[in-house]
Amino acid sequence: GNELECSYMVMTERKTGTIFVTVGTTLFSELVNAVTTSASLDWMEKNGYTRLIVQYGKGKRPNPSSKHEGKIEIELYDFKPSLARDMADADLVLSHSGAGTVSEVLQQEKPRLV
Repeated sequence: GNELECSYMVMTERKTGTIFVTVGTTLFSELVNAVTTSASLDWMEKNGYTRLIVQYGKGKRPNPSSKHEGKIEIELYDFKPSLARDMADADLVLSHSGAGTVSEVLQQEKPRLV
């Protein structure tokens, strides 16, 4: 009945899901490297995410697994003048819990993991 329809709608909505990872102006290589591993990308693909945006800050540019080419679009950058657009496009935001990031995510009422 309705429960099945609701579950189906949620799965359909997530087929083009975007995850945005941000470390702000800090260095947090552990987070950046963790989200670009083959295991993490497997999880994203399995759960319907098709786009990963990683703002890696002062750290080294990550080298994501190439296994997911054509399945998950990956955008990597160190800094941008504003993260607002990436945050608005995201279905899930992962961050280092900087005050600015947390404030923006709360204002946009996005699911988050800090």
